[in-house]
Amino acid sequence: MRTIGVLLVALPVGRSFLQATRRFLRRPRATVDQSEAAPVVWTADGEERWVWQCGDESFETHYIKRAPSTAPFKPVVLVHGFGASFYHWRYTVPALVSKGYTVFCLDLVGFGLSQKPVYDYCPATWSEQVAAFIDEVVGAPAVVVGNSLGGYVALQVGADFPGRVRGVCLLNAAGRFRTGDEDSETPQAPLSPMATIADKVNLAVQRVLFMLSFNLIRRKPRIEAILKSVYPVYAENVDADLVESIFYPATQANAEVYRLVITRPGGPGRPIDDLLATLERPLLLAWGIKDPWIRPPAADKIVQIHSTLLETYPLRRVDIDAGHCPHDENPDDTNAAILNWLETDIPWTSLST
Repeated sequence: MRTIGVLLVALPVGRSFLQATRRFLRRPRATVDQSEAAPVVWTADGEERWVWQCGDESFETHYIKRAPSTAPFKPVVLVHGFGASFYHWRYTVPALVSKGYTVFCLDLVGFGLSQKPVYDYCPATWSEQVAAFIDEVVGAPAVVVGNSLGGYVALQVGADFPGRVRGVCLLNAAGRFRTGDEDSETPQAPLSPMATIADKVNLAVQRVLFMLSFNLIRRKPRIEAILKSVYPVYAENVDADLVESIFYPATQANAEVYRLVITRPGGPGRPIDDLLATLERPLLLAWGIKDPWIRPPAADKIVQIHSTLLETYPLRRVDIDAGHCPHDENPDDTNAAILNWLETDIPWTSLST
């Protein structure tokens, strides 16, 4: 999550005219029949609303639902990444619905068309939101699919709320590892008074830098450039509607909300190692192998950790020719991987708790 927040201000890599022409000729678009569901379109008005009661507070959240006309109830919940919304699943939804799945996309609190309170955001905030959503809106255990920050949230929901989850799919998931990673969490000694002062100064500087960078990314050309830098194979899939779906929420939200999300006053969340150790559901890694932010070694590490666990559910890995958002950059290959996994590994008829 920290990596994504910081890299939102990174400069995109230039591309030549020849590369752009070649990619345009082989650009992938979802080719599934969408007749069984209304298309996912960007609208600032949104669709459905659900009030999440979080302790003594309540937050209004936005979601969409698409369902086949006749089919057994097989729910899938899609969780977007940092700064994105329900619209980022525009190609995933019709693909899944056409094969008989009921699909829900919710906007995490602080993003999209959901309420953006000043709050101590941390991964547990959103995992609890998704778990409550499954309870109150979906009404049955669901498969949870997440990209980037949403991937980490999906993994935490599967680890902490197993009775509500049938399987977890990670698309270039964010998160830290306990060992073997320069950013891994290690026990920290208590801060000295001087260290505490330095920490406060660093936080103040970080806030100023964030405010400056946030003003930059609230410009449509800048958002487009950032997106294209993480769509390295099919950059032309970054279109006006996608840019608008990220731009509009940023203009409606207090910048303080995004600073709180990035700096994580509530903590960075548990290491991926710990979540995998308690995950007892099928796991799919559909990884964009040309991601400049969360690279394939992260997926390798998940596979390695998973292989050391004595009692675990199956893990599948499919490499996708795409960057950080394979579901939107290369939807056909990503949808095919998800659908194959849903049909072969997910126990739809029974669920052990």
